[in-house]
Amino acid sequence: TAQPYGSRGTDPTGVGNHNRGREPAATAWGLPTDRGGRVPVEPTLEVPGLPGVYVIGDLAHSEEKGATLPMVAPVATQQGTTAARNI
Repeated sequence: TAQPYGSRGTDPTGVGNHNRGREPAATAWGLPTDRGGRVPVEPTLEVPGLPGVYVIGDLAHSEEKGATLPMVAPVATQQGTTAARNI
């Protein structure tokens, strides 16, 4: 069963989700974080060393041309598209 927005759980496909806060989710799942509580990701949006584990949006620390991408909706939307294609 899908969980309501802002809750922790899985959607109908069994994909884990957490829609509230960065660091609590990353810590709860045992993911590595940077000083800001974001999870470093590869260009594919996978967590290094954890193939098949994708992080997007505010939780993801992704970079382009050496600059950290901001936590804004357009970036998250593009990351969602990229992650979906990679999955």
